[in-house]
Amino acid sequence: EVKANIFYLFQYKSYRKLLIANSISRFGDSTDAIAFSWLVYMFTGSEMLLGITFAVNSLPNLLLGAFTGLLADRLDKKKLIIYSYLGRGLSVALISMLYYTNTLSLWHIFALTAFNSTLEILMHPAVTALTPELLPEKDFTKASAFSNSLYRTLELIGTGAAGIIIARMSITGALLIDALTFFVGAIVIGTMKLKAKEKEETSEALSFKRG
Repeated sequence: EVKANIFYLFQYKSYRKLLIANSISRFGDSTDAIAFSWLVYMFTGSEMLLGITFAVNSLPNLLLGAFTGLLADRLDKKKLIIYSYLGRGLSVALISMLYYTNTLSLWHIFALTAFNSTLEILMHPAVTALTPELLPEKDFTKASAFSNSLYRTLELIGTGAAGIIIARMSITGALLIDALTFFVGAIVIGTMKLKAKEKEETSEALSFKRG
């Protein structure tokens, strides 16, 4: 019965695409978390600066967390998710290239970590708000439980795989894989079709903003 319920959720094509995009990026996130930590410690050898990196990563949530839901309501949710994925992919790819060319500085890591985290915080309310437009109301709770379980599993797998990826492909390779997950996520979301209700709500929000 559980399997049937899960397969039933997969019948909703747009929801399936959203789930795939988020799953791919969650795997990449957990990989780059290890890669970034390794990178900072290699640069500085300082546990304190490693802790500061995690603090910088959390700062956008503290500063913007209360306002991102309002922003997601006013903007096109699909575009917000796509642009967030693209921005995060570009920021991680830039760090990888700077490291590869020996031009990476600690301030690059802090700045791009904050930028990446900001886009992530902006995207999450859009994903949450978009999900009800892709599923019948009766499936919301089931979909939420399933997606949370799936994402946590993939994060654990990504964390476990990070060491192997770094050992085989170096930090540069690990970061490029993470960047690729965001680009793939953006492409998948770009092919997703929304219900008319979502488009109408977006148009109404934009009209209200102009008025």
